[in-house]
Amino acid sequence: LICAASVLTAQQTIYSPEAFSSSGDIFGTRNFVENKGAYKHPLLPSEDVAFVYECSGEKIYFSKTGVTYELIYVPKLEEHEKEELEEKGLEDMSRAKKYYVQMHFQNAQSSVEIIGQEQQSHYFTYGPKELNAYAFKKILYKNIYPKIDLLYEIPMDKTHGIKYSYILHPGADASIIDMLYSGDIKRTKVTEEGDIVFKTPLWDVTEHA
Repeated sequence: LICAASVLTAQQTIYSPEAFSSSGDIFGTRNFVENKGAYKHPLLPSEDVAFVYECSGEKIYFSKTGVTYELIYVPKLEEHEKEELEEKGLEDMSRAKKYYVQMHFQNAQSSVEIIGQEQQSHYFTYGPKELNAYAFKKILYKNIYPKIDLLYEIPMDKTHGIKYSYILHPGADASIIDMLYSGDIKRTKVTEEGDIVFKTPLWDVTEHA
């Protein structure tokens, strides 16, 4: 229960191509999945990944220090190449191109807790039983800054993307919130509507105002 809290900002992150969309969540695939050891940070081996969002081309890693978006493009195979792989029971990721957009929480508290909320009834399996991971519809960065929480959630009125909100408790200082973006960003622009668009070598990552 959050008492007398206010929302500082709420933004939704979406991706432009149809490949980054799903047709709905009929099978409950749009979740934040807790990481029991099945995932490693793609850029920072020593960084502990707490949750991962992975659905229809979207893959996002959540850790205490920030959020990493992984953009993957796999060139289409010729029909004979597909047949060869199918015969061998293999998937070809050797030609996959990966790009990353990183968001780092500047001067965030090291004591921040990442808590799953709205746990779902199903879980995901990754081989050994100890890697079974529960799914959640929300994750909360509790006390990421003094008297400030950060909530990530999956918007039910959208078929893709995630949404985040900063929650200010009484006495919080919003000016200390600082998010640094880096990685494979070719350029950044702000639209007339106030949206922030990050141009990458693949597709845009847009944060709506």
